[in-house]
Amino acid sequence: MGVLSRIGIALDSDLLKRFACFEGLIVHGKSAQVKQFADRLIGLKGAQHGRLVMAVPANSLERCRKRGHENDHNR
Repeated sequence: MGVLSRIGIALDSDLLKRFACFEGLIVHGKSAQVKQFADRLIGLKGAQHGRLVMAVPANSLERCRKRGHENDHNR
């Protein structure tokens, strides 16, 4: 599993308040490993919100269709 891209955006720059920011990651790997990684990140102290959104690369869908493989991601 590896991180392909990362973005960080400051949402609140008032130094008297707690600093709030958005962090987004794009990772590639086996779904179980990605889910475990996301669970660990979301569970870190200081993380206020977290959500994992997973997608299947388009070329994976085409390979599945060519082999006649039926799964939820083919619908």
